[in-house]
Amino acid sequence: MARVNDVSARILRHNAGRTPGLLAVKYDRMARDPFAFYRATCHLFADGWRAAVRGTRLGHAPAVWSCGDLHLENFGSFKARNRLVYFDVNDFDEAALMPLSWDVVRLASSVLVGASVLEVTRAEARALAKDLVRAYASALKDGRARWVERDNATGVTRDLLDEARTRKRRVLLDRYSVVRRGRRVLRSDSEHAQAATPAETRLVRSIVREVASRERRGTFFRILGVTRRISGGGSLGLGRWMVLIEGNGAPHQHYLLDVKAAHPSVARGQSPYPQRRFPSDAERVLVLQRRAQARSPDLLHAVRRGRTSFLVRELQPSKDRLRLELCRGRLKELRVALVTMGEVAAWDALRGASRDGSASAEQLMAFAMKGEWRADVLNAAREISRRSSAAWRAFARDLRAGRLQPHEHGPPGEHRSAVVRRGGEARDITPHPVLAAV
Repeated sequence: MARVNDVSARILRHNAGRTPGLLAVKYDRMARDPFAFYRATCHLFADGWRAAVRGTRLGHAPAVWSCGDLHLENFGSFKARNRLVYFDVNDFDEAALMPLSWDVVRLASSVLVGASVLEVTRAEARALAKDLVRAYASALKDGRARWVERDNATGVTRDLLDEARTRKRRVLLDRYSVVRRGRRVLRSDSEHAQAATPAETRLVRSIVREVASRERRGTFFRILGVTRRISGGGSLGLGRWMVLIEGNGAPHQHYLLDVKAAHPSVARGQSPYPQRRFPSDAERVLVLQRRAQARSPDLLHAVRRGRTSFLVRELQPSKDRLRLELCRGRLKELRVALVTMGEVAAWDALRGASRDGSASAEQLMAFAMKGEWRADVLNAAREISRRSSAAWRAFARDLRAGRLQPHEHGPPGEHRSAVVRRGGEARDITPHPVLAAV
């Protein structure tokens, strides 16, 4: 294979062992634009963290339980146990005990990297990032952990929650499945899903059976189908499946589950703070999600199989990311959305205050009142966005030149992907590497 640049080599090493067919999809998506690349490469952000904050207090800012991978598309809506719809951070795969600056720098950097996607100038993006950081600091100063639901939401966030409140389960089911002779069948369309192998199906069935034994809901968790799920940015290529279950009956009251293999946080290796030891990575994600969110989704479980753990959650018709494309180029709407994101990030940090090594709310408030760190955050965000955009260009060149072949970088025994055609459709049926650890 032709020699690749240093950025591409680091990306290949980080993604070694993932399903080759899905990894090819991930690489294609990463090459589309700088923001798609940024959201899929939190490990590069982690690698460059110390250099970006050198000479500032950011690397040793007060400890908080951090999302770990905070960017514009890791916010969304979901229905909680009390059946109300909330807007909050919705991805905690990289969660760890970090300096409070970690999340706000990563979030501000995503605004700068995403300027072209948001259809704003660089100067406008810098002004938006400044407003976001100011909102984060103001919410920390206040010291009270609030939340966003329909009654207090504004702008595009209110629109999202209004839509989520009325969205029906059938819409979600129709997106991922079809009704044949009165029965629902999951689609394998190579865009959202691929056929699961028999070994993967057996694994997922055993995981769902364990969840069913905990929930004790009769036939609610009876499994009707399993597919590989194609979703996400940084996690694409790891073990992830969609499961159709009986729910409340056929064909329109079935439920969909997301079963996702958990992985160690790339953030924690850069933290100056001792980390709590969790029974598994899935348990870490579950505990820290419930700790940060004002209300969490009802169906959320961590299940362990061998050396690998899995997070199981319900796919909801009300769960959606904040669609910033609806306010592209519209500075007023973007500013309202980003201010909300900054506040939500601060409130999530405050909810974890004084727990398992986190700073107290009073310590967070005192730090927030020292205004000089905000300029450091913006300077670090500019440096990280510059490096990320340069890395994207280098990676995209290697991909276009054909120097990135995912199937050549897996572990022994997983070097080549197996592709079959069924009904004219190509499907990757390579056994998933995660099965080796189960």
